[in-house]
Amino acid sequence: MDTRLLAGAVVLVLGVVVVGIALLGVIESAPVLLLPAGVLALAAGTLLVGTSGTVRRQAA
Repeated sequence: MDTRLLAGAVVLVLGVVVVGIALLGVIESAPVLLLPAGVLALAAGTLLVGTSGTVRRQAA
């Protein structure tokens, strides 16, 4: 398995959890930068999955 694909999936899940916590207000004392950090994690995960060789080979 391609490591970028695996890392991208992990980062995407982490980003979804962080954004969910920030939007739902589950943790009242969450820092203000939690939402931007979650959005950056989603972007990084998408980039990792998109640039993985497995996805590119299957698309061709």
